[in-house]
Amino acid sequence: MMRVLIASVCLFLLEVYLFCTFSPALLESLTGIDIKYLTFTQKQRRVVHNIQRQNILNLTGEPANYVLGGSTSREFFPVDDQMKQITGRPFVNMSTSNQTLFDSLRLVDNIKGPDNTVIYCLFPFKFMRIAQQVPADSRYLMGAYLKYPVTSPAVDDLLADVVPRNSATALLAEFNVYCYLLKNYILDKNMAIQYKLANASTRPLKTVFVNNRPPGQHFYHKYASNRDHLRLTLFNFKKEIGQNLNANLAMNFSHLDHVIRVAQQHGHHIKLLELPYSATFERMYQREIGVYRQHLDAFLKKHTQVPFTRLDFDTYQGREELFYDHGHLLDRGRAYFQPFIETLFEKDHCHAIDP
Repeated sequence: MMRVLIASVCLFLLEVYLFCTFSPALLESLTGIDIKYLTFTQKQRRVVHNIQRQNILNLTGEPANYVLGGSTSREFFPVDDQMKQITGRPFVNMSTSNQTLFDSLRLVDNIKGPDNTVIYCLFPFKFMRIAQQVPADSRYLMGAYLKYPVTSPAVDDLLADVVPRNSATALLAEFNVYCYLLKNYILDKNMAIQYKLANASTRPLKTVFVNNRPPGQHFYHKYASNRDHLRLTLFNFKKEIGQNLNANLAMNFSHLDHVIRVAQQHGHHIKLLELPYSATFERMYQREIGVYRQHLDAFLKKHTQVPFTRLDFDTYQGREELFYDHGHLLDRGRAYFQPFIETLFEKDHCHAIDP
């Protein structure tokens, strides 16, 4: 009976996997869920890979350094193995493309154990442009639960009025993991068959979160910068932000307050780091940066116990050759800022700046 049940579940998951793989338009029209939330691209594999590494550290109780933020903070730090050599302890950069503050809250809520350091990276442009409303529409909520396949009481509390605990929407996070495991099982099984056909020794079958080759961390060195396109993009975003600037900043700093509070409740040492940006952004967004600074200063006055560090713009002058665009660093940019990163992790280096 149990074997029949297991076989039925596996068959169902296979059918769903095939459906998700070959019918994205149909899936989206039926459910309103973007297909990207049910399949793992390389960037999404990085999310799951880092969650698995975090789980291992949770189990061992080994103190570690964690970084949260968007793609600019993912690109800012050297790879985790190099950071481990710099800091002398495990280092997990959990920053990902378009990571929202709700996403960061979900991640920090799952970091366990004593004496961890959590660095949240602020990027002015992100705080100006994106604000998540609570309650949000159902499409966003689907994405919020599916993008990071881990539960979070802190996020559930914020969304309790729109997504009841243990609802079908919340359970889809588990379903996302099963699809990922099934995908890896099929790929590994197919590779094992190819090994046999080639009369080679069969590779051991592993159904795990982490692929044999971890996903990459740095992406922008593969592309050439286009300054004209960057200026046009920033000009269009400037119009989009418009009169919503203050509202966006207020909402995002409110969400950051949740991240800090949950990190402290878990006993973590949380620090804030403002990332560098290019001269093009500084020049085109002078007024917006000034408004951002006002909100940031008010926020820091309420959180004097939270260490905050920024790189003084005058020290690097927004050197365009260091950046792919307005904030994503190239390889030479990471090399340029590495001395600062090394001092950032020296004992007692971070301290709250009195605005």
